[in-house]
Amino acid sequence: MAESYHPASAADRAAVRTIPGVIASHPPIAFVPAAVGGVPGSRDRRDPRITPLFGDVAGLPPVLVHVGEDEVLLDDARRSAARCAAAGAAAECHVWQGMAHVFPSNVGVLEAAGAALDHAGAFLREHLAARRRPGAAV
Repeated sequence: MAESYHPASAADRAAVRTIPGVIASHPPIAFVPAAVGGVPGSRDRRDPRITPLFGDVAGLPPVLVHVGEDEVLLDDARRSAARCAAAGAAAECHVWQGMAHVFPSNVGVLEAAGAALDHAGAFLREHLAARRRPGAAV
């Protein structure tokens, strides 16, 4: 699995703290127990319908993960990408310095958001083009 680290600009490091839901440099961890408490019934939290990390990843297409360094799910994102790679999928994990949960949705606010989406487009172009080549395995 390929993993890369993307440093943030000073502007992004300042701007990310102004986004609703980001407290200081970390996502609102206090909300996690409430979110987990919303799991239907008394299902096992290892159920892949609740936590995809525990699902069957065999046969997945190429996987691209963009995750903020300050993301509460950083370790899960890394583990998910590694599991996909171990199962044979082309997998990349990109860790973005100082970024929090769903940072790519902040295009126009964060330079890193635009860069992450540009990278996702390049990833799709690369892997979709590979599928069009005769005999190419993706």
